[in-house]
Amino acid sequence: MTRKGDYQKRGIKIVHGSIDDEVILADYLDNASLLFHCAGELHDKSKMWEINVNGTRRLVRQIAKSRIEFCCYISSAGVVGKTDLSLVDEEAQCRPINVYEKSKYAAERIISQFDNQCRVVILRPTNVIDDEHPGPISLPIRGSLVDRMKVLLKGEECAHIIHAEDVAAACLYMATKAISGLQCYIVSCDEEPLNTYAGVWSLYKAYEKNKKIGTVQPVFRLPLIVPYLMRTLYRGKSNKGNVRYSSRKLAATGFVFPLGVIGAIKRIYSCRS
Repeated sequence: MTRKGDYQKRGIKIVHGSIDDEVILADYLDNASLLFHCAGELHDKSKMWEINVNGTRRLVRQIAKSRIEFCCYISSAGVVGKTDLSLVDEEAQCRPINVYEKSKYAAERIISQFDNQCRVVILRPTNVIDDEHPGPISLPIRGSLVDRMKVLLKGEECAHIIHAEDVAAACLYMATKAISGLQCYIVSCDEEPLNTYAGVWSLYKAYEKNKKIGTVQPVFRLPLIVPYLMRTLYRGKSNKGNVRYSSRKLAATGFVFPLGVIGAIKRIYSCRS
């Protein structure tokens, strides 16, 4: 289901509509057994609660009337919010800060109410990128002086990138697992050493220059304390740039990311070369 009226995909039935229309939701879920809930508002704060929370509530009401056996909700690692941990896992206390984080966490609680009716999995990806929306990889793609200065300043901080294909693979993988009750997994490649702004820059430039990836070292960057202090002065208290989100629980199920950080950057580079 998509809000994009002109979206088509060969071989797939497309339902055009929004999560705020329960009539469309009922038709959408008719005879379905697996549901992947990826809908959400990321940009417009005025719509986040209506779409992310109330929209999820409408969807859950239709799940109760359907034959859904498995529901996978795409949340966000951001629901953890402010943390003093350097390595965050699923047991970390959630203290969401902004409207988006709070709306996604509220939606998690709504989805979790139906774990007695069907298998429910909540996935918390980090900074999702794809071929058209490369996120931090846009810095080396542009490669301007301003971008280089950003890497100099923020280079030591974790970039938290995870390709959408890796998130989709995790969704499909969990649908095949014989899980019971509610399960929550962080989906992240943060523990890969080059998943930093400096590492992403160096990897992309290595592909441009046809260098051996195994020898890549992050470019020069300032210590973590510098961007942290500047961000604190500008925005107030925030997480330090060394916070990483762990996918060890997901890996323990046997799941392996198809791309990872290196594969994601290689794919985005290939799309542009």
